[in-house]
Amino acid sequence: MTLAEKLDDLTARGLIAADADGTLRVTDQGTALRESGRASLAAVKERSTAGISESDLETTRRTLQTLASNLAG
Repeated sequence: MTLAEKLDDLTARGLIAADADGTLRVTDQGTALRESGRASLAAVKERSTAGISESDLETTRRTLQTLASNLAG
């Protein structure tokens, strides 16, 4: 999908709109969807990391980053 096609899709769904001068802006509906998505993501993060210390999470992040770097080349 090209950028133009994606912008047309977002416009058709009412998530963005063009002002009179052609400047794109996020609509109220787009803002509401973004906030809903952020809230959903926060809830998933909270549930998935429950009972895991910040130290353990950081160790996991570093380990996964090293694994990815090793595989990348």
